[in-house]
Amino acid sequence: MRLLVATTDPDWSMSTRLLMTIAHGLAERGETVTASYPRGSATADGLATGFPALALRSMDTGGTWAQWNALRVVVAATRPGVQLVSGEHDALLGALSMGRRGGVVRRVRVDESLQANWRTGLAERQSRIRLFGGHGAHVEPVLDGVAWPTRAHEHRATPVEASQLVIVPASEYRASTTRADATSTAVALRAVAHLRTRHPTFGVTLVGDELALQSVRIHAASLGLAEHLRTQSMHAFLDGPVSNAVAVWVTADGDEGAVSALSAMSRCVPVIVPAGRSLEVLIAPRITGFLSSDREPSSMVSELARLLADEHAREMMGHAAAARVARLYNWPRFLDDVTDALARAGGARVSASVALQEPAPA
Repeated sequence: MRLLVATTDPDWSMSTRLLMTIAHGLAERGETVTASYPRGSATADGLATGFPALALRSMDTGGTWAQWNALRVVVAATRPGVQLVSGEHDALLGALSMGRRGGVVRRVRVDESLQANWRTGLAERQSRIRLFGGHGAHVEPVLDGVAWPTRAHEHRATPVEASQLVIVPASEYRASTTRADATSTAVALRAVAHLRTRHPTFGVTLVGDELALQSVRIHAASLGLAEHLRTQSMHAFLDGPVSNAVAVWVTADGDEGAVSALSAMSRCVPVIVPAGRSLEVLIAPRITGFLSSDREPSSMVSELARLLADEHAREMMGHAAAARVARLYNWPRFLDDVTDALARAGGARVSASVALQEPAPA
């Protein structure tokens, strides 16, 4: 299979990182894969650093018109039978650039709406569009379209005095905002501050970009956590050990939150996610982790205190989390599903002859 994985995302978001991780996995399986991305962007840097084995072709940046022309050039040069993209905008560009040459598989991001509109309608007319990770238009996507490759790290029990809570906050955070993810992050920070009254060496690690975490760090400092607070990049969190974490509290939503949770669970670490949000389907409450309630923050303080005091309970919950990921969010099986979707989209030729419609200049 000749595959083009294309993105116009310049920011190296988690959705794009997952898309390129899929591309890398398919290339390792022997597929002919080319990744296309905006030139001179954070995505370009991320690909060069994390995926040097992929065949790469950069595109000029600009408005929709420039992006479409750039992608057409890549399609003409690589002659893919199918494209893999993420998001509505890139699905439309992919369909317009492919025409009747082949199909387009659009990966549906976690929490992405699948409302039918002129873009999805046009994309479906211009190419064989297959939605991977969702169940059709007007239906919210589910998390069975998300997985993350397991990193083999030994999980070692650590003494209470070396333990920490890892928090994965949303990319944008303000302590005073009413956004649910920011509120959940504030609850997590207050839980650490409360636990430190009984466990003075208990620490906290914030995961994310240093600049984006600044507001969270200021809030943590106001709670007296500055001396026991550290930060870690998302890259280091996903690829490094987390052996001294009592739990990983994920308040980020979407692909960022889902991948963070699955990565932690696969490495035998209990995960906490907010109740009533999309990520709660990842967790078997009180078996592989916990569902936190912003209205009852004291309940999570009690649960974390129990994990701190009971090493056996912590280990059992961590192993149950890893087993759940292996059973429900298995990476090889996920790649099998992606391969099947790509094969179907790149199969029979389009029967109806439809004139290619060009996008209006941005």
